[in-house]
Amino acid sequence: WVPNINKVLSEPSISMENSFLRPMTTIQRLKGKVAIVTGSSSGIGKAIALRFGQEGARVVVAARRIALCEQTVAQIREQGGEALAIQTDVADERQVERLISETVTRYGRLDILVNNAGIGGGSRVADTSTEAFDQVLNVNLRGTFFCCRAGFRQMKQQGGGVIINM
Repeated sequence: WVPNINKVLSEPSISMENSFLRPMTTIQRLKGKVAIVTGSSSGIGKAIALRFGQEGARVVVAARRIALCEQTVAQIREQGGEALAIQTDVADERQVERLISETVTRYGRLDILVNNAGIGGGSRVADTSTEAFDQVLNVNLRGTFFCCRAGFRQMKQQGGGVIINM
């Protein structure tokens, strides 16, 4: 299935004229859902978290920088949403397990997991150290795997859910 882009862009809640960061009239498509967005302290992840909050989801903002996570949570709450910040380094398997556990303890379930956390190498291949390359793989590959595995286990137990890998 391929969406009709003209129809998608003509819908008022997601038109190109609207910013994902501005409050909009929404139809609460995610009301009652619980969503974790990794890497949501800034950038695309933050925009996703804010939008999910506008759409009625209870949002768990997960990233390494807790102060920025708390800023995102404050913005979601200012717009009338419900959110929780959980400091998480997705490259650490134990922290990912804690993220899922704390989310389920707080909200009772996990409906949506957005794996958005990621880092860049920062230099040309010839100048990249093995340690820097390992760090990229640990966050971008292993971190996504840890989140998928932990999220899937919870979703299987509760009978369903959605995982989105960015």
